[in-house]
Amino acid sequence: MRYLPDSLYDQPYETIECDLSAYRLFTADAGAMRRDAQGVTIPGTHSGSVRLEALRDGVIRIRIDPHASTPAATPTEQLDLVRLEPAAGEANISEQAGVVQLATDALTASFDAGTGALKVTDAQGRTLLQTRNGARFGEATDASGEHASVIAFDRRDDEAFFGFGGRIMPPNRTGTSVDVFSVKVGTTSGDYGGFPLPWCISTAGYGVFLNNPWPHVYFDMGRTDPSQWFIHTPGGPLDLLIVPGPEFDALLRRFTAMVGRIATPPRWLMGFWCSALNFESADAAIADATRMHDEQYPCDIFVFDGPWRSGKAFTDIYARSLGYTSHDFNWHADFGDGPAMLARLSEMGVKTGLHLNSRSFSPATTEAGIAKNLLRRQGGEVVPRVGDATAEQWYSELLAPRVKEGVALWWTDHADRVSGEVLPGLPSRNLFGPLWNRTLARLMREQGGAACMSLSRGGGIGSQPYALPWPGDTRCGLDALLEDLWFIVNAGLGGFPLSSADLGGFTNRKHPHNDYSGPDERNAEMFDDENIARRVCHLLPLIPLPRIHNNWSTLPKFPWRCSEPVQKLYRDALQWRYRLTPYLHHYALRAADTGEPLLRPLAYHHREDRACWDVNDVFYLGDSLLVAPVYEPGATRRQLRLPAGRWVHFWTGRIYDGAGEIEVDAPLYSVEGLPLFIKAGGILPRQPLTMSLDDAPPETLELEVYHNGEPASLELYEAQNTRTKIEVAPAPAGVTLTVASTSPQPRRIEVRLHQLPPQPADDANWQVADSPARSATLKPGETLRMNLTA
Repeated sequence: MRYLPDSLYDQPYETIECDLSAYRLFTADAGAMRRDAQGVTIPGTHSGSVRLEALRDGVIRIRIDPHASTPAATPTEQLDLVRLEPAAGEANISEQAGVVQLATDALTASFDAGTGALKVTDAQGRTLLQTRNGARFGEATDASGEHASVIAFDRRDDEAFFGFGGRIMPPNRTGTSVDVFSVKVGTTSGDYGGFPLPWCISTAGYGVFLNNPWPHVYFDMGRTDPSQWFIHTPGGPLDLLIVPGPEFDALLRRFTAMVGRIATPPRWLMGFWCSALNFESADAAIADATRMHDEQYPCDIFVFDGPWRSGKAFTDIYARSLGYTSHDFNWHADFGDGPAMLARLSEMGVKTGLHLNSRSFSPATTEAGIAKNLLRRQGGEVVPRVGDATAEQWYSELLAPRVKEGVALWWTDHADRVSGEVLPGLPSRNLFGPLWNRTLARLMREQGGAACMSLSRGGGIGSQPYALPWPGDTRCGLDALLEDLWFIVNAGLGGFPLSSADLGGFTNRKHPHNDYSGPDERNAEMFDDENIARRVCHLLPLIPLPRIHNNWSTLPKFPWRCSEPVQKLYRDALQWRYRLTPYLHHYALRAADTGEPLLRPLAYHHREDRACWDVNDVFYLGDSLLVAPVYEPGATRRQLRLPAGRWVHFWTGRIYDGAGEIEVDAPLYSVEGLPLFIKAGGILPRQPLTMSLDDAPPETLELEVYHNGEPASLELYEAQNTRTKIEVAPAPAGVTLTVASTSPQPRRIEVRLHQLPPQPADDANWQVADSPARSATLKPGETLRMNLTA
């Protein structure tokens, strides 16, 4: 088998066996090591080298190359998809009895040149990583020189693993394996997703990033042998970056400093997205957007699939599996006046996104582009030669007119499925998405576009600054609710804090679609009250980028197509989401600085609580909110585990002590159907209702203060250069609230105090004491102080 891009890299596999007896142990000659300011290189006993380097933030880099005297720059470095900055000052290196050590303030890496053993310890001398049998390499099987490698580590009994990017699996990956291969989720449940990453987080307080973009890099996290975990690569570099924590937030900050962080997100990005496969005309889209706002359903973004460039026949052709017809990137005549539509939607506060995929070019453009080496064809896909500056510029020029007309963002479908070679010798599957989305980000910056990140179905290392992931064409049904959230949580742990899902599913459950008696049966399944109430309406506050979508066989999930009870819930849930915008946008803006996710597993904040590791159905939303969606058919109550601390049930005001199981009401046709809790001491910023979001902070900022007798503070991110500092201090008769802001505009601050009283002997009716709302004006450059009593 060749270790070049062929069928091995183009198709997912379920199992593979490797004969490790032929893999050679890598050892080295410590006596010939070469020191420099950043680290140390140790020549291999037979050939090659191992290099230890100290990077910024205490990260240690370990590179082993079986044939180069100095490890070469990796493909991701050559493509500028990672930033691996050396530590300031000279590396701390020592050698004794053939064991070479490199230390940072946080970690020490030891390499035993005689045995090939690697060991990493923390600042307290605790062993974090210890190899079994060193690193081993297979022989190169052709002229490419690519070597398979395997490296195994002891697994501690007291650790669990999280991470691996946007995939459909419970967040705790202990006891599972991971094929790092970009592929859409579709209607099949399992370990799939278009944003796989060779990156994992250990509850023992460290992270491991394998800087290798090859498809089918494989992680076994104790599945084969619970006492060890291992990495196998079919080719590409063995380039390990060991990241110190110990907490998840520190690990994410350090990891995203290397792979990049999201661009500063505008407020409207956090609004409601409406997309459909069968948005067939400009006039119909304007009518739908008008109806949304007229009926008090807020929305901010309309996203158009194929008909914008393929015409009304697109849906019928696509439904008959005849693929995409496309005429490059021009508005199709029978779609209507695209530029006029953009202008009209903009007047309503609605931004427009346009669909792109790997079948966007007309036959004439395809043949000319291939002949000029600007396009490449791989099977049925035709794509720009991203990574080639001339091809990227040509492609950008084709799209630029749409940006000048006002297109706000792009939707890069098929980014997960383009195989072959992205550049000579480099497999495409995990690299095409990052390079494609980066090309579009550059275009949007150059043309003054509104957003520099694309809604995308595929990416890998280095996609973080350019992509807004979604998992693909998921099925409808309540049983897939957790899968939506798992994808978003796992993507967030990989540095993708803003992601989406097809709310309520994209496609029906039965295949083929002609198993249905007709469209009424298909639509009844898609518009089932539980599917829409639980998986659309109740998820609206949780999904960072909430978006409806549908396939060719069903109708767009607009509220007026739902039952009357669901229509009211739809409106209430959307309006509640929009009022929560300051809280959600705060974490989105912070993510651009820190890489931290919005939606988080309990382990994120309770790393040392083993009882939280396997809780896969309760999530943190930011630092202060806890959500427990209902996913069992027919249920109107929800049992859940609360983590340690005191929690207030948002809908009833009842107080609970955490670290235990509780049960609460969860009615189907109410926003209270999403069990929601706020942490004692939390400050929840909200705003008045609006039908769409602009980029200015709200004129009125509403603060819900849950005071537990302790000082509390929040530095609220409101815009790229606007911060509002909120401080709560206990006072004899209540609290003193202090607010100061960098906003240049006067603002109304409205505050409601929720006081947590001491715990009574019988806590069955332990409730917060609510104060009436108080308001005052905060003037630029001044500090507002308010004394509040419950």
